[in-house]
Amino acid sequence: MLGRKRLPPFILSSVFLTLLGLWGCGEAESFDCTHECDYLGGTSCLNGTYSICNADEKGCRSWESRQCGDSKHPEEGPACTLKGSCCVHACDADDLDTKLCHEAETFGDAPQIYLVPCIVDENGCNVWDVKNQDEICKSGFCKDDHTCGVCDDECPEYESSQCKEGKVRICLQDKNGCLFWGEYKECPTHECDDGNLHCRN
Repeated sequence: MLGRKRLPPFILSSVFLTLLGLWGCGEAESFDCTHECDYLGGTSCLNGTYSICNADEKGCRSWESRQCGDSKHPEEGPACTLKGSCCVHACDADDLDTKLCHEAETFGDAPQIYLVPCIVDENGCNVWDVKNQDEICKSGFCKDDHTCGVCDDECPEYESSQCKEGKVRICLQDKNGCLFWGEYKECPTHECDDGNLHCRN
């Protein structure tokens, strides 16, 4: 019985490399992509059309687009910003009574507080008109996001005092300049003069 002949090693190597090359080509062809965008998550906005770079099941990247301010994104305006995204409404331009209490930038002076209206900007987005300085808060502070503050002073004058049953309290001032009474403090002699509103010596 004749023994089996072995193929020379160089022939086996050639066959192996050929099969490997064919397999590699097959893989390359099945995942051959023409990418529309450079990287996943990249965005673009042009003429009111917002696009984001996504990948399909083969890993091929393409743009997925929609209109700014469509029915699923009512918080957006109809136009793109310079940053490549849809503009987002900051306020309701139809609500003319609602204003923002805004601290304007100043140079060395005390900050000025204004109530500013909501307007529609050049992109079609609702924004607070922070450049508007028509309505100033005379108190110099905001009560909340939409209202000027008003001092409800408890006492007539800063550092004035009040005497009661041997105790004295002083009129103090908060950070907004509003006056309020401090706590009563016992006089050392346990007596105070109702006439000058100070503790008796």
